[in-house]
Amino acid sequence: MSLFRQAVEREEWELAALCLLLGTLEAASKLPQNAVVGLVKTLGVKVPAKGRSKSGSRG
Repeated sequence: MSLFRQAVEREEWELAALCLLLGTLEAASKLPQNAVVGLVKTLGVKVPAKGRSKSGSRG
């Protein structure tokens, strides 16, 4: 039985969410880079500009 299925059956929602996240990351890692960029844009995820730290100053 998969860890995800066990987590759902036991109502361990944080573990189930972690399993879903890891599965999503694994699937995304197998996609071409431009497909991931398109997906991120479609989902409306804000990505910081390259070469800048989270505070917005040059790092």
